[in-house]
Amino acid sequence: MQGYEQAEFMRITSAIAEAILLSENNGISRTSLIEVIEKCMPLLHGRGNQVLTALESDRILSKSPDGSEFGFRHARFMEYLVAWSAITKADDSSLSFLDRYVAAMISYPYLSPFRVRELILFLAKRLNEVTQRRIEEFFISSTNFAAANARRMRSEIRHGLTTSEDDIDLIKRTGVAGSPSVLWDNFFVLAAAANRQQSKVIAEAFKLAWDSNANSAERWKLIEKVNDRKMLSVDSIWSLISAHGNSREVETLLGRTLESGSYQLACEMAEIISKRFEPGPEWAVVVKLCAIAQSRGEYVLGNFV
Repeated sequence: MQGYEQAEFMRITSAIAEAILLSENNGISRTSLIEVIEKCMPLLHGRGNQVLTALESDRILSKSPDGSEFGFRHARFMEYLVAWSAITKADDSSLSFLDRYVAAMISYPYLSPFRVRELILFLAKRLNEVTQRRIEEFFISSTNFAAANARRMRSEIRHGLTTSEDDIDLIKRTGVAGSPSVLWDNFFVLAAAANRQQSKVIAEAFKLAWDSNANSAERWKLIEKVNDRKMLSVDSIWSLISAHGNSREVETLLGRTLESGSYQLACEMAEIISKRFEPGPEWAVVVKLCAIAQSRGEYVLGNFV
């Protein structure tokens, strides 16, 4: 943009990017844009319309089809500007503004919060180490970002893609800080065969997902995934399920173990589970499975008579 230094250009355009992002629309009106320009650069008071015209003529901004709003012509440039805006604020005592940024980006149709994170971390290298660490810790602890990131990774896995080392590392560093839904999705990402994680890593992720989703009616699906990875024989997994699983969960555990022909292991499971029998029809199948395991009887899928 002719007549303006690079620092002035970045200050103006990053302020516009932030305003558009937080407006919860794909663009903002001419009046609002002029206010943003003149607020971020008081010396431009009375010249905001001139600056806006220059940004439009340089094909940086474009009008909506009805001409009522302006937005950035290129989404990738707006992502860079949002990251730039974040970095200019990052020396403040609080990074709470990043929560607003992330929440807005998740709902904004043309921006990727994941690319913006990468840009923020790249630009943060010019800041002091303390601020860099604070920014990294924010993305590790942000529930909004972690939830969106986990959904993205699971979607990519369903489409045959593997998860990047950076994302795997982010999951591992999240640890117990994640919400139940995040820890659930993180487990399925780490347990995906394409990601080739060690059994210890998968077992640790299983425990986090299991413990945090104690009230979930679908927790048995964690067991099915472990079975897919041939890991039901891992002590820390089967002993946890045996001791704390509900009837549906221990039924899944015992059934899959017997189905694999591991009668000795099934017998060890049954020894723990049989001490937890509760009256009621929901435990009837479990009782029969325990009897089959302990007697080394024939297991026929779906037939427990």
